Amino acid sequence: MMSRDKANKAMDKSTFSKRHPKLNTLIGLILLVVICILSLWFVKVLYNIAMNGILKLSAIASNLDAVVIVALITGLVSIVGVIISSIISKIVDYQKNRQEYLAHKREKPYGEFVEMIYKIQ
Repeated sequence: MMSRDKANKAMDKSTFSKRHPKLNTLIGLILLVVICILSLWFVKVLYNIAMNGILKLSAIASNLDAVVIVALITGLVSIVGVIISSIISKIVDYQKNRQEYLAHKREKPYGEFVEMIYKIQ
């Protein structure tokens, strides 16, 4: 009687995936299919929005003067350049700060290691 209670308690403490592996696999497959369907729908919506935007932009551009179009393209390129450079700057700054943090964190253990080596010699 006691061993059965212990087995039931051990069974209760195990995870859902260990208690019901087939049901866990079925739920995972259903979620995967739902995520794939939603992703495809989202890509289709984005494609429709982009195509409508391009068509509207081409209709507007056909009515504008060439100088205005060149100015718009130049402004867009400069704005995109600033955004990309700021993103790259943040990434480089993060990596630099991380390296400094790790170097500072390792300084004490390495100093103790060198001190230990000198004591051994």
